Amino acid sequence: MDLSKTDFEELAEFRYRLRKFLRFSEMAAKSAGITPRQHQLLLAVQGFPDRDYATPTEIAERLQLRHNSCLGLVTRCELLGLVERFVNENDRRSVYIRLTQEGLRVLNDLTVRHQAELYRLGVSHRNFIFKDMSEIPAPTKDSYKQIGGECKDADRYSISGCTTRDKRDPAAHGPDCRP
Repeated sequence: MDLSKTDFEELAEFRYRLRKFLRFSEMAAKSAGITPRQHQLLLAVQGFPDRDYATPTEIAERLQLRHNSCLGLVTRCELLGLVERFVNENDRRSVYIRLTQEGLRVLNDLTVRHQAELYRLGVSHRNFIFKDMSEIPAPTKDSYKQIGGECKDADRYSISGCTTRDKRDPAAHGPDCRP
């Protein structure tokens, strides 16, 4: 496969924006008084599909940690009053983890800040939640305007900003477009 200079530039730009976001995320967690791993745990629990609790095994998978490391992280978050354990009524040998009111408050604050930073960087996390790119709903002019953007070409909208290929062509972009 022959790759063009543009292929490398686009991948490099993506990795740069991703790294900037990760650095922001680390700093935001620290400014909220928790570690980045604790933030990731809160998000993994509250963001678990179809429920607002998870098992330590499920959390370990989501965070890509060993089970023992995950249990230590859960214990530290529990001591800070961010999460609590409760018994699985269907299998009393296992426990679930859920956020406390304080954990939810911290996570809500961090999530709002993270969403704003994603928008500022022109990066969208939404395309990562689809396993098959064909499942991604086609963006519309209205969906782009909902986040405050405007672009002259209605076929080139995305939640993350204008997707016009030639980023240097000012005629292709509206006044609010961030190529």
